[in-house]
Amino acid sequence: MSKHDTTQKYENIVLVVFIIAFSFLFYVASTSESYSFDGIASMTFPMYIIGAVVVLCFIKLFRTYLTCKKHKPAIKEEEAPGTTVNGLTAKQASRKIMFTLLFIMVYALVWNLLGFALSTCLFIFLEAKFLKSSTSWLSCLIIGVGATVVLYFIFGFLFNVDFPEPILELLIG
Repeated sequence: MSKHDTTQKYENIVLVVFIIAFSFLFYVASTSESYSFDGIASMTFPMYIIGAVVVLCFIKLFRTYLTCKKHKPAIKEEEAPGTTVNGLTAKQASRKIMFTLLFIMVYALVWNLLGFALSTCLFIFLEAKFLKSSTSWLSCLIIGVGATVVLYFIFGFLFNVDFPEPILELLIG
């Protein structure tokens, strides 16, 4: 079994586990008591998100099946050591994944300290630069600010979610 086949096998297992887990969460969200404050019921948004995850997992699983069926004879030789994917060796990709997980944990820890807007903007700005170092600092800043504004609009304005903003509260009083 080639390295590609093994990777594909584990990816399919993860997709099936996600489909089962998120289907259960969808069932729980759809059968739980829901409250409505300003038009939208409390479980409606989670049901949409969970349903989208299930559908996307099914789509990915189906596309993987079609790709493997179509290219099965061509994918037999082992990958040469030192090959790169998107310009990264396996070791470099692993290091980027570990640092990204660390960034996510730090982001979660500073949310209540810096507030949602500042910590989200900072996280996305730094992560964009880290993942693609050739991107200019200005582009990363625009991505960070833009993503924060979009998230604030969707969750803060449309869904009326109250975010922690300790620095803003200190400044405003």
